[in-house]
Amino acid sequence: MAPGWSSKSAAPAGAHRIFYFFIRHGGRRLAYCFLYFVVAWYTLFTEQGRRGRFYLARRFPGAGALARLWHRWRLNCAFGLVLVDRAAAGILGESGIVGAEREVARLNGLLEQRRGVLILSAHVGGWQIAMAALEQVRAEKFIAYRRPAGDVDKLAHEHAGGVTTLRFIDPTGPAGGAPGMMAALQRNAVVCVTGDRSFSERNTVSVPFLGGIIRVPAAVYRIAAATGAPLAVMFFPRLGPGKFAPLTLDVFSVPERGRDLQNYRPEAERFAIALEKFCVEYRHQFFNFHDLWEPAR
Repeated sequence: MAPGWSSKSAAPAGAHRIFYFFIRHGGRRLAYCFLYFVVAWYTLFTEQGRRGRFYLARRFPGAGALARLWHRWRLNCAFGLVLVDRAAAGILGESGIVGAEREVARLNGLLEQRRGVLILSAHVGGWQIAMAALEQVRAEKFIAYRRPAGDVDKLAHEHAGGVTTLRFIDPTGPAGGAPGMMAALQRNAVVCVTGDRSFSERNTVSVPFLGGIIRVPAAVYRIAAATGAPLAVMFFPRLGPGKFAPLTLDVFSVPERGRDLQNYRPEAERFAIALEKFCVEYRHQFFNFHDLWEPAR
């Protein structure tokens, strides 16, 4: 991660409670209406509203000043809509997942190998509610997730009384959570991790992405090689009000190449290629709000 950057919500707790009130008493569309004004204010008048400029400069390199402002508003609005939908999923009991049958069948087929499955996702689309799409997968489900200290933004299951079948693995724990992930895979479980952020730069490799070079975590590929678990690169684009669909862009196994994470750069590059394809199709649903790119040499 970029120094000094945090993934916790930039909004105060009171703002979250206002949105939760609107959803509970007026539905998601009332919350959307309020959101558009909030996003406009953030986009025009706050530094937080400019956080997506690094991605937008790469995705729309020829955009003029007005076009950049428009794209910034669209990106911030898309992020806000995803957060409203996530809260609504818990408050209103609406999963919002559509078209999951094919992906569930694919995962159940992979689980027949008895090696578990690693789902490699990213901070795009509705990744926060992604596992709701996998309720019909016949396995335990784990997600590598660490809530930032002081974050007031609630996950969907916390709105629904805190009950969830998901289990969480702390990616900042011993060896980056690798022992927990490997133990889960050995029980033929599904483990979901994000492949676009790392808590330790020494566990990353450099890959091309949107015309530059970024560093992505590589330990997940070493885990896949050690356990024999297949990797499914899966994203969850937002298709409309409260609607998300799982989208698998690649499935592959990782051969054993030793302990040096640099040996797993080819797999990291496959992930980056899939992520770039997502960004081409869903251009305002990339939610890494910091400068991922290494300086040009």
